[in-house]
Amino acid sequence: MPLATGVMLVGCFNPPELEDSTAGSSTGPGPTTGVDGSSSGMSPETTVSSLDGSTGSPETTSGPGTTDGGSSESTAAGPQPDIEVSIDGMVIPSGGTYPIADTVDVGALGAVVTVTIENVGDDTLTLSGLTPGGPDVSHFAVDIMGVSPSLGVGESTSFGLRFAPINGGRKGLLVSVGSDDPDEDPYEITFDAHTTPNRYRPLAMANPPSARFNMAMAAIPGDRILMFGGRDNSNTRLNDTWVFDVEAGTWSQIIPGPSPPIRDAHEMVYIGNDTVVLYGGNTVNGGDAVGLADTWIFDIVGENWSQVMTPGPGPRFQHMMVSLGTEALLFGGRTGFTHLNDTWRFDGATQTWSNLMPAGSTPTGRITSAMAYDGVDIVALYGGFNNNNPLGDTYEYTVSTNSWTLSPPGISPGIRGTLEGVFLEAGRMIVYSGKADSCCDDPDPGTFAYDPTPSTWVDITPPLEPTPRYNYGMAAVPLRNKAIIFGGQLLNAGAGSSVTDTIEYVGPRP
Repeated sequence: MPLATGVMLVGCFNPPELEDSTAGSSTGPGPTTGVDGSSSGMSPETTVSSLDGSTGSPETTSGPGTTDGGSSESTAAGPQPDIEVSIDGMVIPSGGTYPIADTVDVGALGAVVTVTIENVGDDTLTLSGLTPGGPDVSHFAVDIMGVSPSLGVGESTSFGLRFAPINGGRKGLLVSVGSDDPDEDPYEITFDAHTTPNRYRPLAMANPPSARFNMAMAAIPGDRILMFGGRDNSNTRLNDTWVFDVEAGTWSQIIPGPSPPIRDAHEMVYIGNDTVVLYGGNTVNGGDAVGLADTWIFDIVGENWSQVMTPGPGPRFQHMMVSLGTEALLFGGRTGFTHLNDTWRFDGATQTWSNLMPAGSTPTGRITSAMAYDGVDIVALYGGFNNNNPLGDTYEYTVSTNSWTLSPPGISPGIRGTLEGVFLEAGRMIVYSGKADSCCDDPDPGTFAYDPTPSTWVDITPPLEPTPRYNYGMAAVPLRNKAIIFGGQLLNAGAGSSVTDTIEYVGPRP
């Protein structure tokens, strides 16, 4: 069968039937470009460069083997081949996953992982193709130049692969080995890899959205981020809709029909079924602003907005909202000078709001806190401001019991607000920068992680952190163990300090 060659695939092998069909022909398969930029023929007899720079012909290694029918797959019908794949002496069953332990910087090459294919049966094993695949194939370099298409009893052959990430986070490669093994064709293994953890990386953008702050961002399917509105560096409120493609590293503007009116300090989250819900926000300058009380739905497939006409939690802005799967949880915010501490749930199926009135130690009224859901049962809430006073407390909302609990004081990032929080794969909420000490100071540096079990904070500030900022947007990228940060303000100097930065943050590895 033909080989599917992914980006950075080095070489391939021809099954015997292809060799026979091309015997005596003056033309054959074209050259394949190697990792180092060289090219080589694709026939197994060709001398080629491998991942480690050595040259030579493909080799087959003979193992002990047996010819007396000792294979576990022998049947009364006669001898049969039996494929087995191992890495570092460990057999990886078909359908299994091999975690690549070493993390790699974006743009670098990881160490070679040698994969051994062995015939443990009692008849010749014929390989019909080796195909690297999956959506992350471009993040790996696979060298199959040395693979032999035919393995006698007890013989083995091998190939190498390297993790070569072009952006950050968790990546997976599916390798499929075709053969004439009657029980395991194809033989498939997934390789799980991760870039250097706890690392920020500015992303170069060709046509980014305008500089802004107080926008809303939500992760949506397909490794994408939806962004709406905010205020630009001329203090103008916006109502534009943008999508960031995380894998391609590109922003694109969506021009829907009707859109929510201009606003900032609103919130929106993804609630499944290709639906994003947006609530509230502000359109008026000044401390006595009342806020908006409208609910909007964005249809990801149709790329259009529609207003939900059922009553909501009431006017507010600078509130917090998280996705609970098919529901949204909203807490606090402000209307005028009143700081709220109510807890609401939006049901995506019925598109209705309900006041939960939870039990326990409800947080005091606040705005601009970090709030995130662990994907299991806990929503963590940290910091924020109450009447211009910064807060440093941490609360946990338990979804299953509808109750708030004040976490032990312990060590924390201190008082801090106008920041965002996301849960990543290590089971901790990550918060970045924001304002400490006062609402009227410049933003402060710092990256911190909160673990709900056992309710502890850790300072994980890496050596290279972006310029401190506040009122930025931040959204986790599901299954990638990373977040995307956009915009924000760098100085306590009004709208003029807002930026158009797009930054990738890769979280700690589980």
